[in-house]
Amino acid sequence: MLQIVEAIADKYDIQYIAMLNEHDVASMRPMEPESQVEFDRVFHVNNVVLTLTDQSSKDRLLGIDVDMDYTSRNTSRSGEEFVEA
Repeated sequence: MLQIVEAIADKYDIQYIAMLNEHDVASMRPMEPESQVEFDRVFHVNNVVLTLTDQSSKDRLLGIDVDMDYTSRNTSRSGEEFVEA
């Protein structure tokens, strides 16, 4: 899938965003040496523009902290109460 996206991005001179977890990337690493070369090229550090973390607000996708209120589970966004069955 990433090879297709990369080929299209190269063809049209555009960039793309791929949000992947490190463990997902590691699990995608091919076993065959010739495929590893291509994998290493795609995931080379020079191809990474931004690495998202949870270390600070600036390292997050939107650059902000979002305070989620998980204590009000029985209301909708409009404030209407849900009726539990």
